[in-house]
Amino acid sequence: MGLNLFPAILGAQEELPAQCNADGALEIAVVYRASEQAAKQAARTLKQIGQVQELALVVSILPVERLSANPEQSLAAIFIANSGLEPALLRRLSEHYQVLVFSPFEGDVAAGAVAGIHVADRILPAINLKQARRAGLSFKPFFLGIAHHAD
Repeated sequence: MGLNLFPAILGAQEELPAQCNADGALEIAVVYRASEQAAKQAARTLKQIGQVQELALVVSILPVERLSANPEQSLAAIFIANSGLEPALLRRLSEHYQVLVFSPFEGDVAAGAVAGIHVADRILPAINLKQARRAGLSFKPFFLGIAHHAD
């Protein structure tokens, strides 16, 4: 479900084209700690999507430790492929890279990811506005009206 919502949440950002790399593409890092297999599946799906707002997606798979060690990497978003990352790490990634950190895992949005999913009587995108502001991100008003606010 998270892979289905991720492109919509990415596309709901204001100023998305400003996050493109020099080639005009959005670089998405699918990060993992424990299981590279989950990251490979997520990356395959995102590569099939191909673009958001007519902007091409360039998808890479990285262990979270390698991403943390490369502060110069240009990114448009980080997709978390495994549960269990520390809240401080989730917050640090979004604040350092100033990008959307998306986690489909329960509790991660409240813990420090910028966005994810909220499951209740229906499935909604979830947003942590405080963390989005810390990361310098803003979202379109329509999206904010339908999203579950997890702060």
